[in-house]
Amino acid sequence: TVQHYKVCYCAGLCSTGAQWQAVPGTLSVAAGRYAFSTSPASPTRRETFSLTVERLGVQDSPYSQAWSNPASWRIKAVLYDRQGVDGVCSSTVLALSIGTTALAGTESPAAVTAHTATWEGLVVGATASYGTYTVCYCEVAAGADEHVEELWDGNVGSQAHCNWIPLANAGGGRFLDVRADFPADWTQSHGVFLHQGNFGATAGRAVNVT
Repeated sequence: TVQHYKVCYCAGLCSTGAQWQAVPGTLSVAAGRYAFSTSPASPTRRETFSLTVERLGVQDSPYSQAWSNPASWRIKAVLYDRQGVDGVCSSTVLALSIGTTALAGTESPAAVTAHTATWEGLVVGATASYGTYTVCYCEVAAGADEHVEELWDGNVGSQAHCNWIPLANAGGGRFLDVRADFPADWTQSHGVFLHQGNFGATAGRAVNVT
């Protein structure tokens, strides 16, 4: 459904609610037309998972109705708020892989229905990390190979001219959460006690500390 928001501004100290003033009128935001889900819902960094994009009701494609065939859908994932990437869908930094092959945003789904497309065997890439990811979506011309060169230049990680948009998580929220795989993802915290050891001893018994 359409959500309506009040827009407020603050012209001075903004620490208290009394400093904020509402702008006349409301901002209306239409409901999202697509959402994604994964199985399992929150995979670990080393866990294989599937990702499904679902069309939420009848809608018109921004290009043409013929382009809304799920077989023409493409996805990629961008790590949110890390190393300056900030989850922007225009980024060409690759986060997911199918097996050992990086998901470049040009791969067709493994299975489609009238309103869904599913990619199987996904895993976070070897150079990526656990954390929060933005899942991005775009459409290409279904069955029109002449559009491929226009949309992508053929290089891994390049999705030039493709109209990438972020997707909401059908389970709630905006992101794909990839969990750390402990103890494999455990790292030593840096700081003044970086080289501190953990030792134990019993009173009355000699112990060698090395």
